[in-house]
Amino acid sequence: MKYKVFILCTLLLIKFANAAPDNDDPRKQALLKAYNTADAERRYAEFIRNPQAHVTATNTALGNLVGNLAARAQQQMDESNRIYYAMYDAVALDLEYPLKTTSDVDAMKEMLLQNAKVDEQGYRYFARKRLIEYALQLRPRSEYFFKGINYEYAATELRKNAYFGGEDEGDWDFYPWSAFMLGKLYLTGNGLPLDEGEAYRLIDRCIMERSLKNDYDESPDKIRCLLTRAQMFKNGWGVLRDNELYERDVQYAIELYNKTTPKPWTGDKNEFIKLYL
Repeated sequence: MKYKVFILCTLLLIKFANAAPDNDDPRKQALLKAYNTADAERRYAEFIRNPQAHVTATNTALGNLVGNLAARAQQQMDESNRIYYAMYDAVALDLEYPLKTTSDVDAMKEMLLQNAKVDEQGYRYFARKRLIEYALQLRPRSEYFFKGINYEYAATELRKNAYFGGEDEGDWDFYPWSAFMLGKLYLTGNGLPLDEGEAYRLIDRCIMERSLKNDYDESPDKIRCLLTRAQMFKNGWGVLRDNELYERDVQYAIELYNKTTPKPWTGDKNEFIKLYL
């Protein structure tokens, strides 16, 4: 007599492992799993003589199966954690993470949205910043996060780190980059009403105020803000035209660059401006 060998699902194994022993067909099929015909007949005869022993054996086999499933799940979890923290670190260090597949994009979205809501060791700002950069189409693969430039989203998120504890900002931390970018949106009227005065105040705040995070390197942002304020003086955006103040801010920017980089700038100032604006 031949018995067809097939693999039962885990739920069926659980059901039969806990059921009272009997010699019905499902129990028989469970016991025949992975054996050849002759061995199956012998084991089925043993089951008739001692049903409880086979229940114990089935439970043992089920335990091994669950253990194997748990091991595979742990491997998948380990890989998922590895990807998560690789993305996490790339964002914190302002580096690109290669988003090669839709799974990568989905994982990055989930990580950013999760961390943008809860401030874990100051990381919330970096998650927000990356999402804002995607919203403004400033990063590779931005189109997978936003279909087009979303100035309104960027403006809403920038406000959260562009002010010190203002009426709408609560206890959110200040970061010069956020003030700089929000100032640019006010200056251009993108996503916000055109307001050169508020743009100037934000750019000035970027220059004059510091982040509360001691390990945050704000010098590149302050250089950009100095050069932007210089352009505002040069063109009369939100302030009176003043060429002396224009020259002053450009010089301040170069001096800050020289203080914070190993190799001082010795080239033309216009070329320096092009590096940042």
